[in-house]
Amino acid sequence: MSTSVSHVTKEAALSKREIKKVITASLASRLIVFFSAISGSSLFGVRQALPGEGQLWDIGLPVVNLFSRWDAGHYLSIALNGYMSGFQGPLPEWAFFPLYPMVMRGAGFPLTLLVSPSEAAIIAGFFVSNSLFFLTVVYFYKLSKIVLLNEKLALLSILFFVLWPGSLFYSCVYAEALFMFLTILSLYFLEKNRTTFATISGFLSGWTRPNGFLIAIPFIYTAIGAKKRLLYIQSIIVALPYMLFNLYGLAVTGIFPIREWVITKYWPGSTSIIFVEFLNLSIGYQMLVMMELALAVLPYLYFLISKNMLKSIFSFGTKEGNREAKYYAFTLPLLILTVFYGGISNVHRYVVALIPMYWGLAKFGKDNEMIRTTIVALLSTILVIGSILFSTYRWYL
Repeated sequence: MSTSVSHVTKEAALSKREIKKVITASLASRLIVFFSAISGSSLFGVRQALPGEGQLWDIGLPVVNLFSRWDAGHYLSIALNGYMSGFQGPLPEWAFFPLYPMVMRGAGFPLTLLVSPSEAAIIAGFFVSNSLFFLTVVYFYKLSKIVLLNEKLALLSILFFVLWPGSLFYSCVYAEALFMFLTILSLYFLEKNRTTFATISGFLSGWTRPNGFLIAIPFIYTAIGAKKRLLYIQSIIVALPYMLFNLYGLAVTGIFPIREWVITKYWPGSTSIIFVEFLNLSIGYQMLVMMELALAVLPYLYFLISKNMLKSIFSFGTKEGNREAKYYAFTLPLLILTVFYGGISNVHRYVVALIPMYWGLAKFGKDNEMIRTTIVALLSTILVIGSILFSTYRWYL
């Protein structure tokens, strides 16, 4: 079997030195996030609600409250009440997938002996997200070592992963931490040729966020190269949650696809072409978005030029294939949708799943200290700004 199809190596357990570096980077990033959110909220306070916006949702819990903005209210509603409809049809909660709120409710149940069900679910979501963040970093490092075959590149990838501005949401009552944990776990098991565990993780990932069905692409890529029929079946299983959720919505509401209907109804601006929306931003926010997009796109351009991306992606099991190709195939649709068809306030969050982005940035900085330092400084600065904006209810979603 070609290494481009399923690169399985004898992976030694992580050394204490590696674990120390990975955990240190993870803790440092959380220190940045928490310090920025707490100090920023103390200095600037929460903004006033805009006309027609209604009351800004607030759970009222110290610290946890700062990371329970925006979508956290929708996840809490699902955790407590499920999916409902109102006078104007299905409520906005239908835009969010069910696994994370189910975890919030289940993990928070013991806490209901001490606090209200709402507070219990939010506290549980907060601790689940932050705990899974550290597990995700460990498995992303293990995956990176397998694919890149280079410890220094893997460690640099971790550094950029934990400092990426969207990593803020791994500490929020958002589904990102659970989604990335299940996604990376699935890809790790796929690399290790443990396809049953990969399928279970990938299937659960699909119930966490709508774009989870794209994990089927690495399965299909591997199936073609390995010529394994079972992998085709498993790729279908991994892709099922998106359709199943919308079929459930059809059965309950009579609307299909329910998720896209709700997005169009309640967040019409989120489906506008990003460059059009970009023109309406302040200069400061334009600069943030431009830097984030540049850092996200550059690794893909580099791979396209240096590795002949299309040839590598479609080589599958041949010697011309590239170990990283299936990850570019998996994430390229996400990048295209983000650049050309995504809400500009969400760029930093939408691109967190671009796994090759971190690898590409690591390659840029591996042998050039100035480039490495510049990238770290940019990411850290935007992460600080983003943490302040989010915790004070500014436009950082």
